[in-house]
Amino acid sequence: MEKKKSEFDKVFSAWDILVIAFGAMIGWGWVVSTGDWIGRGGVLGAVIGFAIGGIMVFFVGLTYAELTAAMPQCGGEHVFSYKAMGPVGSFICTWAIILGYVSVVCFEACALPTIITYIYPGFLKGYLYTVAGFDIYASWLAVAMIVAFFITFINIKGAKTAATLQTVLTVIIGGVGIMIASGLKGVGNAGISSCMFAIVSDTIEYGEWKTGYRTEGLINSASSFGFKVGNGLGSAMLGWILALGGYAEKAVAQSASALTAINALFIYIPVLAAVLIVAIMCFYKLDKEYDGIVTDLKEERGVADND
Repeated sequence: MEKKKSEFDKVFSAWDILVIAFGAMIGWGWVVSTGDWIGRGGVLGAVIGFAIGGIMVFFVGLTYAELTAAMPQCGGEHVFSYKAMGPVGSFICTWAIILGYVSVVCFEACALPTIITYIYPGFLKGYLYTVAGFDIYASWLAVAMIVAFFITFINIKGAKTAATLQTVLTVIIGGVGIMIASGLKGVGNAGISSCMFAIVSDTIEYGEWKTGYRTEGLINSASSFGFKVGNGLGSAMLGWILALGGYAEKAVAQSASALTAINALFIYIPVLAAVLIVAIMCFYKLDKEYDGIVTDLKEERGVADND
């Protein structure tokens, strides 16, 4: 008996499949709900839940990989369940999947109005009813329904249209992720930079208290000069160490000495510098004496004004 061929055309490129898979895994519905999950189950509970879910999805993915390769026909789970359990089992399985997808649509549609509520709390207008302790408002429900209808319309237009929309959303999510990662990267430098400039300012009062002369102009200019010299030497050292390690700019693969130089620049030297900074700051006592110094200076200035 001749096997009936699929009447569907292949419209997905490798990129389309990638962005759709990305959207399925790194979507925003679960991201928006994470705060509520952590609030209910605690941080450890949320971590355990994600770990269990990840293990389950891992085996689901393996199952799909095996079955898709064995039965490369349009229909997916419908075909798999039909081959394994017959028409009745396939009927039940297919409808269970459809209803499951419907519930996912409802879950995802709630994400956008929830985000709008976080950004603009006054968005909630027109109280309707309460479900499981959650208040439903007309404005919130309207946005959720519009999103659900929009996604339905996109899918009716065709799989390629859905893939195009997913590409746009993936680029947006990826850009936001890059910005967040860049911000987190700067958190460590923020603390160091703020302390660095604060320490320089504190030395102005200390110098006046110690010598009787207030030289904020000289201290700030000397500090600025030192920063510029340090930045210049640091940039130069980057090139010197790479050259010393034999780094080849256009080489496909770097030598062992060049890789060692790169590791030294981005791992060993920064760690050593951080340890030295911490060790030096252990002897820094001005922050503990600063309030007393400021008090003494105010008293001295008061006496001088009276004279």
